Amino acid sequence: MNKSKKIGASILALIFLFNLTVPIYATSSTADSKSEITYTELNFNTEDELVAPFTADELSSISCADTSFIIKNSGESVYVDVYGRLTNDESLVISGYMNWESANPAVATAYAGRIIAEAAGTTTVTASYGDSSVSFSVTVNNTVDIMAIIAQKDASTRTSASERDKIETRGRNMVVYTWQPTKAFVTWKGANTWYPGTVRTGIPYSQTTNQTNLAAFQSALKKSDFYDEYYYDGKRAPKYGNDCSGFVSFAFDIGRNTTSSFVSGIKSGKFPKVGSYNASSPSHSDLMSSYRSLRKGDALVKKGHCFLVASVDVNNQRVYVYEQTPPICIATSHSFSSLANSGYMPFAKN
Repeated sequence: MNKSKKIGASILALIFLFNLTVPIYATSSTADSKSEITYTELNFNTEDELVAPFTADELSSISCADTSFIIKNSGESVYVDVYGRLTNDESLVISGYMNWESANPAVATAYAGRIIAEAAGTTTVTASYGDSSVSFSVTVNNTVDIMAIIAQKDASTRTSASERDKIETRGRNMVVYTWQPTKAFVTWKGANTWYPGTVRTGIPYSQTTNQTNLAAFQSALKKSDFYDEYYYDGKRAPKYGNDCSGFVSFAFDIGRNTTSSFVSGIKSGKFPKVGSYNASSPSHSDLMSSYRSLRKGDALVKKGHCFLVASVDVNNQRVYVYEQTPPICIATSHSFSSLANSGYMPFAKN
């Protein structure tokens, strides 16, 4: 074989391995300690419904490099790369196409490869697709009161007259609102059922056309069709609620946006960038630097998911946010590096 043919063969082999067989990123067993980002974290989204490019019959096996996860604090997350091998011998990450269930949602919830710590304890999370499944042991070490952290860090700067405070308050009110179902309430895609009398905190996740802010959700609770059968992609779903971009839109008190329109708005200048970065191709270093300028009432977005900023700890490079993600909106915590690795762009309402 001549030299050019050898080079060509080597390139083809590398492309095959990169796309099909080799995990691109390593998975760590501890939240926020990853040296490299997982494929799932980079591609995690809640807004655009992912459609698997294969059928259950075409999935011959599934595997994962790590089936045991330790999360330091509640409000933090781990992202899990589950690999599927198809009958044509192709291998790909299938986390976003799977059904995720937690044996104890009070300890941890899970969706599309993301496991979110809720409170100290242990539980088992199972990811399934068709007849194939894999289970993960999840341990959460500490229960952290994120709302108290946010309140403490904000105490010296809170002025109820500012626009930023109004934005943060609208977001917080959707997170802390408590309600009780009076009938069986099925969460997003039928993952769980909440029964009458159980207290729920936060507006539920939903991608239906009945997107609601807090006032609209409170009104919907009184409607006769609140518990009516509603199906999304063939699975049960709440009829009233909001998704991640709807949540941020309502907090901003603006018309309904999607993550795609938020991204487009940053590029066009409709939504001001926080910090300095190239919105078409933001670098890791520029994003890390820009996060230092974040303030409450700002937001972070990439195509597929977004957060509302509640508080920023610059010294420890951590952002506390309100976000809507299945099954209900919550307050969570993210390191600067995790956000930058995923390409989250910081922006403001105006």
